[in-house]
Amino acid sequence: MRLDEVFEGIVTNVTDMLEAETQENGLLEDIEEIVRGDRARPRPKTPSLWVFAEQANPTHTPSSMQESWELPIVLTPVVKTDLPEEGYRQASELAAKARSVLLKNRTLNLREAVQDTRSGRYEPSAPWHNEGQLYSAVAVVIVTFRIKEFC
Repeated sequence: MRLDEVFEGIVTNVTDMLEAETQENGLLEDIEEIVRGDRARPRPKTPSLWVFAEQANPTHTPSSMQESWELPIVLTPVVKTDLPEEGYRQASELAAKARSVLLKNRTLNLREAVQDTRSGRYEPSAPWHNEGQLYSAVAVVIVTFRIKEFC
């Protein structure tokens, strides 16, 4: 698979896995909308969960035909409330739960390319994650994948 194909597969599968947990009794049942960051639209329903990727970096050895990459996937819930304590608590909880959803299936249903998904940084909600009545937090997972492209 090419880099563009693996990237699209990862982000699509991550979004699908999170969406599946928004059903009743799912780990993310409080989420109203999953927003894929590269396809955002204004004012999604809250609480929402934003999903986007950071910079992917190759980590392969020069003697290998395959390339190994690491791709951080950022999970950012946005909660709207008049109660600051509730906003901070709920945003932190939803970020941690979203991370847990992805760690249940560490190949992200893309075993032909994804080797592992592991925890990255976790930023519980704090004053710098607050804007008016909106509260957020951040959880990051690091996806390790391999590609092999022929010229």
